[in-house]
Amino acid sequence: LLYQGREEGREEGREEGREEGREEGKKIGAIRTYQRLGIPPETARQYIMEEFGTNAEEADELLRTYWI
Repeated sequence: LLYQGREEGREEGREEGREEGREEGKKIGAIRTYQRLGIPPETARQYIMEEFGTNAEEADELLRTYWI
């Protein structure tokens, strides 16, 4: 019974990790698309905040990380 609970917990953790990865991938894809379209970083920041519900700090971190 304990083993089964542990396995269920691991599977839930894996699924959460996959979902987080998918969300991060969407954000990266959006940033790269904005960049390719010539959208200024300040505008991209606003779009990220609106599209993904991030705050300004998180949007800035995403841009620092993924804006090439």
